[in-house]
Amino acid sequence: MHRMVEKTKIKILLIIISILVVIFIPFIYREFHYQATHYIIKDASVSTDIVNVGAQSVSGRIKKLYATETDSVKKGMLLALIEDTNYKNEMSLRRIQVDIAQANYEKIKVMYKRIKKTTEEMIGISRHNLFFTQELVKQAEESYKLQKNSVEQNIKKARAQLAATILDLKKAKKNYEKCSRLFKEHAVLQVEFNAVTHNYNTMKTEVETKKANLNIALSCKKKMDIAYSNLQIMRGNLKKAYLSYQISQTERDKIMELKKEEDEALKKVEEAKKKWELSQQKFAQTRITSPMSGVVAREYLNEGDFVSPGTAIYAIYDPNNIFVIANLKATKLKYAKLNKTVEIKASGYKRKFNGKIVKIGNIATAENTSKVKNSARKILIKIKILNDDKHLLKPGIPVIIVIKRGVK
Repeated sequence: MHRMVEKTKIKILLIIISILVVIFIPFIYREFHYQATHYIIKDASVSTDIVNVGAQSVSGRIKKLYATETDSVKKGMLLALIEDTNYKNEMSLRRIQVDIAQANYEKIKVMYKRIKKTTEEMIGISRHNLFFTQELVKQAEESYKLQKNSVEQNIKKARAQLAATILDLKKAKKNYEKCSRLFKEHAVLQVEFNAVTHNYNTMKTEVETKKANLNIALSCKKKMDIAYSNLQIMRGNLKKAYLSYQISQTERDKIMELKKEEDEALKKVEEAKKKWELSQQKFAQTRITSPMSGVVAREYLNEGDFVSPGTAIYAIYDPNNIFVIANLKATKLKYAKLNKTVEIKASGYKRKFNGKIVKIGNIATAENTSKVKNSARKILIKIKILNDDKHLLKPGIPVIIVIKRGVK
């Protein structure tokens, strides 16, 4: 009886096993077939481009934080406030320095314009006076030269005429004395004596006339002396005009120096403005804003903490810019092709996600390249998530990548 019961139990067990085998054979076949036609990468995780946000070139204590981890932020949104008293004071001081430099520049600029206008007018007048005086001197020299030549020629001519007339007078006198003696001796006629006497008297009158002409010519010499004096005066005026012109040119040098001062003052204004703008930038940097729309991945510091230039306060990522980084065995590289569609499985999600290989690394890496076999070497591949609701996958969570073998 006991043996019959045992045989019955064995039969029932065999029947159950047979039923289970019949039931699970399709599942086992499908799993075997799946493993044979797909390559699975378990060393993969969701990743993204993390952007660290913090102080750029300012330092100080964090006065206020406006976001925490997992918060959604908009581009330009205020995230943190750094103590800004010193930067505000510096900005005010730089503004005052700009105003002082600008006022000094305006003062020199007005002075330069005024002195330049006055000096240019003075240079114009002195140049005109110099040219005018040069012309007067030229005219006086020509006038003196003409008068000198004319007077000297007239004096020379008058003296020559007087000398010739005196010789004629001597001849006439000798004839008169001879004729007078002969007339007394009744050796010549009255008519002849009268003619000789008339000629003698005429010569005496002519001599007096020539003497008068010489005196007139000599009197013209005084006019020549006056012309010479005028010439000397004109030459003196020319020296004064030239000296005045030289002085005006010296004033032009002063204008050039003043122009240099104006340029230097303008440079100081520009330098002061640059420092002021830099202080404005630093003051603006005490207000930490989000450079992008996204989600706060991490909050590194707390209110009251001290930050230095370059210190990160937040880490932000764009939920629309998430992707998968997978470590593919170097020996399985033949299964990974650019633009090949893959399947993404994430723990906790019943649904599957689709992806596309967009980048394949060029270097195989391993923790210890001198000892690890080639089969253990890994190549990084980047996979773009194609689903519209990809934001459901959070950076850092592990995923499994399934690649169909033999499919492009």
